[in-house]
Amino acid sequence: MASSPHYLRDIHAQPASLAALLSGGLSAEVANALDRAGDAERIVLTGMGASLFALQPSFLRLAAAGRPVWVVETAELLGAAGGLITPGTALWIASQSGRTAEAVALLAALGTRPALVLGITNDPTSPLAAGADAVLLLHSGDERTVSTRSYVNTLAAAALATDRVLGQPPDPRWAQAPATIDGWLAQWAEHHRRLDDLVPTSASTLMALGRGAGMAAARTGALIIKEASGTAVEAMSVPQFRHGPLEMAGPELGVLLLGGVGEDRARNERMRGDLLGHGAHVAWLDTHPDASGLAIPDLPGDLRPIAEILPFQVLSVVLAERRGREPGAFTRIGKVTQQL
Repeated sequence: MASSPHYLRDIHAQPASLAALLSGGLSAEVANALDRAGDAERIVLTGMGASLFALQPSFLRLAAAGRPVWVVETAELLGAAGGLITPGTALWIASQSGRTAEAVALLAALGTRPALVLGITNDPTSPLAAGADAVLLLHSGDERTVSTRSYVNTLAAAALATDRVLGQPPDPRWAQAPATIDGWLAQWAEHHRRLDDLVPTSASTLMALGRGAGMAAARTGALIIKEASGTAVEAMSVPQFRHGPLEMAGPELGVLLLGGVGEDRARNERMRGDLLGHGAHVAWLDTHPDASGLAIPDLPGDLRPIAEILPFQVLSVVLAERRGREPGAFTRIGKVTQQL
């Protein structure tokens, strides 16, 4: 089954889209707005789907710096969680289209205006752009199918905004990121074969596991596999998986396990050993994997979440082809969710 030309084109266009975002950096409008709201009483990060998950690394960085910060899906802010939005709140709303039903409804529902509404979107003509105090454009191009370029650029845009809030210069290693990703994608056929082996057809139950910032890729990876291939896969943190679901481990379980860094890596290694010991199939996703893994691009620090999503994109194509589906082609939904 041939892959959707739009989906594969979007995947391979990620380096160029990322370079376009990085070349502009933060506009003066966005930089000034973030400076004004730098001492906001709280920061609320929100989005839906991949846009929400892409905010996880920035949430963790802001929390580690002692900032009062929440990451909440936009649908919840339309209910009781909306009490988090106060006149002293810096509200970051991420939506690739800027037209997502929840984002539009939230803007309409705002009573007292927050200290800042930052719109992170690809469309400068969207309702989100019109309703925000400042707009951080994604420059991810015309994406027609499953989130790829827009997800990667949301990760990067949120990282740049977080740098500004924390008074940190952008990591100079961003300059090499597009070329590093491009080099990895050039080995597409090899990665396709490797994941086809690591996640065999006998693995009828699939899990995506990570920790910390790695949960951005685990959650988004599970989402895009469902969208692009119609295959059920659940995302969970490694600690949560140990609290019960580890009982599922056996030959019918396939696990995409993000290696992580530092202490997280050592803990994740223990989980890998336990899974393999119970006969489960493990695809260990790491910059320097061994025989049970697949190498991801060697992007350090705050850039790593971008590298971690790429194997999930490849696997979404592998699994769609197994099911006789056109990878990345929507049949029941559209690109933009317009119903609450």
